[in-house]
Formats: sequence, C-alpha cells, structure tokens
Amino acid sequence: MMAQRAHVGLSAVFLLAMVAISLAYDGWADLAFVGGEVQQPQKTLPRALLIGTATVVVLYLGANLVYLHLIPIQDMKHAELVAG
Repeated sequence: MMAQRAHVGLSAVFLLAMVAISLAYDGWADLAFVGGEVQQPQKTLPRALLIGTATVVVLYLGANLVYLHLIPIQDMKHAELVAG
C-alpha cells in the first residue's frame, strides 16, 4: 500500500497574506527610523506606538460590532466572507 501525499505549495492567498504581514512589521521598523528626526523621541515615539495601536484596535472592534449588529450569528456562521 502506498502512502498518500498532500500537495504542498505556495498559493496566491498565502503570498498575499505574507505581504500584508511584512507591511505591518515594516511600519513598526519605519517608526524607529524616524526616531532621529523627531523632537523628544523618548516621549513622542511611545505615544505614537500606543495611539496607533489603540486606533487599529478600536477600528477593528468597531467593525466587528457592526458586523454582529447587522448580520445574525446563524447567518454569519455559513457566510464565506462576512465583510464582503
């Protein structure tokens, strides 16, 4: 009996996800490069990181609350793209 093997490859969706992840980490690195150009970087950079992160969290949670308000959970369970 021969063992079955799964096909392993890079899909377009996986590569697109990796680009999005790369851009997210690149934003954190770019903020560090700006540190030499900013007045009071010890105070400004942590504030920028916290405000930026908090803004993204609030937007994400807000979008999810809107989805939950507009689409019943039973319909959402079978939907392939809830935001679409």
